[in-house]
Amino acid sequence: MALMKRSLAIGLVLLALVSGNVFARPLQSLFDFGMGVRAAGLGEAFTGLADDEYAIYYNPAGLAKLSQLHVSALFESHFTASTYFTLAAATKTLGLGLLFFDLGSMAVTDSSNNENGTFDYSSFALLAGYGLGLPADLSLGIRLRFFGYGTTDASKKSVSGGAIALDPGLMWAPDSLNLGPVTNLRAGLLLELPGLSWAKDENFPFGVRLGLSLKAIKALTVATDFSLADGFHLGFEYSLKDVAPQVQRLDVRLGLMTRGGVQLSLGLGVMVSGIQIDYAFISHDAGGSHRLSASYTLNFKLF
Repeated sequence: MALMKRSLAIGLVLLALVSGNVFARPLQSLFDFGMGVRAAGLGEAFTGLADDEYAIYYNPAGLAKLSQLHVSALFESHFTASTYFTLAAATKTLGLGLLFFDLGSMAVTDSSNNENGTFDYSSFALLAGYGLGLPADLSLGIRLRFFGYGTTDASKKSVSGGAIALDPGLMWAPDSLNLGPVTNLRAGLLLELPGLSWAKDENFPFGVRLGLSLKAIKALTVATDFSLADGFHLGFEYSLKDVAPQVQRLDVRLGLMTRGGVQLSLGLGVMVSGIQIDYAFISHDAGGSHRLSASYTLNFKLF
C-alpha cells in the first residue's frame, strides 16, 4: 500500500503540473483535472451548462438536450516525455469519452544524484453516459466512469488498480423562460459516487457539483459551479457569429476556480468551415498550462 501511494503521488504531482491541479487524490487522478478546452477556459463552470460533448464529463443530463453529433479530440505532450490525450463524442441521449495519461520513464536518483533505474506511470479513464428528457423541462442522466492505473518502480515492481462508478445527473432547462435580458437559464446537479474499487483501502470520494448558467445578453454566457471537492468555479463566454467569410463563430472566454488556490483561465475559440478550434491557458503555481483541441459537429441524430 505504501508503495502504491508513493508511486501514485509522483505520477499525480507531475500530472498536476501538466493540468494545473495540485488537489489530486489517488483514485481521482484524471477526474481531478477536468476535460476539454472550452470548459477549461470557463474555469470548469460547466455542470449547469453542459451543452456539448463534454456533458459526458460534467453532467450527463445535458446529453438529453443535444441535437447534433459532437466529436472532439485533445492531445498534449509535456516535458518531452509525458502524453495527455482525451477523446469525446456525444449525440442526443448518448455520449462516450476517453482520457489517457502516460508519464513515460522518469529516472530515479539517490541522494548523491546517482541513477537507480526508472519509474513509469500511466492511467486511463473511460466514460459512457445516457441522458433522458423528462416533463417540466427536466432531464436525468447517468454516467459510467472507469479508471485504471499502473506503475513500475526502479526495482521493476509493478502496482495497478482502479475503480468503477455510476454517477447520476439532473438538469433543469426552461427554454421558454425569459427574464428580460436573461435567457437560456439552466441549472445542473451531478452526484459523484464512490462505486467499486480494486485498489486496497481506496476509492472514488463522494462528490457533489451544482451549476447554474444563463445568457445575460444574446452574446454573453455566464456559468458558475460549486463543488464539494474543489470549491467555486466561474466562467464567461462572449460569442460573435459570422465575423468573416468562412469564420462562423468567434468565442472569447474567461474563467476562475478555487481548486488548490485561486486559478485563472483564458480561452479562445474559432469555428472555420465547420471545424471548431479551442485554446485555453490555465494558470497555476508552476506557471501555466496550454490546451488546444479540435472538434466537429455533424447534423446527425441517433434517435
